[in-house]
Amino acid sequence: MKKHLLLLSFLFCCNLIFAQATLIINEVDYDQVSADTAEFIEIKNVSGSAINLSTIQIYLYNGNNTTLAVYDTIFLPSYSLQSGAYYVICGNSGGVSNCNHVEPVLSNMIENGSPDAIAIGSSLFPGVFADVISYEGDCPSPWIEGTGVIIANSDNNDDIKIGLSRYPDGTDTQNNSADFSLRCITPGAANIADNTNCDGLPTGINTNSKTENTLYPNPANDKVSYRLGKNSGTVSVLIYDFTGKQIVNNAISNATETIDINTSELANGVYIISIKTSDKTVIKKLTVLHR
Repeated sequence: MKKHLLLLSFLFCCNLIFAQATLIINEVDYDQVSADTAEFIEIKNVSGSAINLSTIQIYLYNGNNTTLAVYDTIFLPSYSLQSGAYYVICGNSGGVSNCNHVEPVLSNMIENGSPDAIAIGSSLFPGVFADVISYEGDCPSPWIEGTGVIIANSDNNDDIKIGLSRYPDGTDTQNNSADFSLRCITPGAANIADNTNCDGLPTGINTNSKTENTLYPNPANDKVSYRLGKNSGTVSVLIYDFTGKQIVNNAISNATETIDINTSELANGVYIISIKTSDKTVIKKLTVLHR
């Protein structure tokens, strides 16, 4: 009898711990221009210790009044997600930066709502959710926290670089409509305040295009390259953190069409980079994410 009570007590405590949102849905992009080939779900570990994802499942729920059912379950692998770290799930690794887990779905991995929901669950505790987002309206309980994100504030197919993000990053008030808003997408990195002019941000779209005035790769690991488009003599490179503190002040002599900028000593985070040539100054946002 004591063993049964201890087991029940253990399961009850674990249920409570899991329900206290140690993992959250931090960012979602489910609707893009034309075909939805760059969809992703980003989860974040907001607990104080690493979490193994081997028992974690992501439930995709159709909240249409005539359906009301889970239309897909994503089973995550054994992976130790460190405290404060992000884990990105996508359907097309060629379309999403920093994708950790690729589902065999090249497009339309996530339904577009009116309304729909996404939940984090566990095979250990069926029916208990660590976190839920209901978007484009209110899904029935338990597929919602507070009120759902209304259609007007939900993702749309107007801009490939816009999605639903928690801002400030990782904020969870248990109310979907308060926690999520339209922001420039940053898969695998901290969410930011920007919701317009997303060029130069870690947009989620991997591209090998190296057109003039572009930073690549972005997010950067140990270095980032910038294409000037022409030989430019001396180029000034300044990097600031988001408090305005200058971190880097370099001058590159005899710059060719493309310059490389060392980011190996920068901490993970979002920065402002200023690149000045003899005829112009270009300001970009740069994310550093060491792998």
